[in-house]
Amino acid sequence: MISVPRVQLNLSQSVEVTWSWYDLSQGIVKWTFRNYSPKPTPVILLRGALYVLPGGYQQVLINYYFGNAYFPIYVANPQFKVKWQTKNEVLKDNGVENNSPPLGVIKFGDKYLVAFVFVLPPAHVPGVNSVFPPSEWSMLEGGFGYYNGGILQPYNPQVFELTYAGDYDFCIGYDVQQVQDWDSQTGTTMQGYQPNPSTFKVSLYIAPPTAPYIELFNNSIAEGTCSENACQRLLSKLKNIINNAISNRLTSIDYVSIVQQVIKDDG
Repeated sequence: MISVPRVQLNLSQSVEVTWSWYDLSQGIVKWTFRNYSPKPTPVILLRGALYVLPGGYQQVLINYYFGNAYFPIYVANPQFKVKWQTKNEVLKDNGVENNSPPLGVIKFGDKYLVAFVFVLPPAHVPGVNSVFPPSEWSMLEGGFGYYNGGILQPYNPQVFELTYAGDYDFCIGYDVQQVQDWDSQTGTTMQGYQPNPSTFKVSLYIAPPTAPYIELFNNSIAEGTCSENACQRLLSKLKNIINNAISNRLTSIDYVSIVQQVIKDDG
């Protein structure tokens, strides 16, 4: 393990996050979350990356929510130990090298995205000075370190506290480009989950108005099962076609042919 000064950022009234190099030679950083609230606190982590070259040249890369980029890979491959969040379950500490956060669905206004959700344990019972010692939970993330003569490191992490809204069925589809990008970066041939889309029972969280909606890929996320959403799409198409026929004052409408054509087009 390479020891370097820890970078600390205070980002929330209740939660702070720090990162440090866990193994610079392997590009692995350690994220540590601390919760000062006396109750469990769900958060998401928005962070970017900074590419630093000798001589002071720096390039800031895109920010995105941790877990959003490659969630199809995490779900499909058990070595990542990633599951879908349910019942607003609080994180368990299995040691920094074994910890993996779950994936949740986060709602931003009328839009959704998938990302890691960190439901941090409450702070510990206060001591004689009535101060709540924070709870602490840590995990590792790769993909940083030495790159083309420079160093790639985390940049500008921000924590946003979420509101738990319950568990629901969601039909979640992913962009195959996510899997292709993963394989290109890692030199692997992993697969995303199948079928695509699939139905998952998962915890829904509401993001605060201050949290920006940032999604890297063209994912499809809809409340309800995939079969329910397919039926709803068929009904919407039928409604539009029939309404158009009525507005054009067609004297006769072949409903059977319309249904058959819509099913064929959708399938």
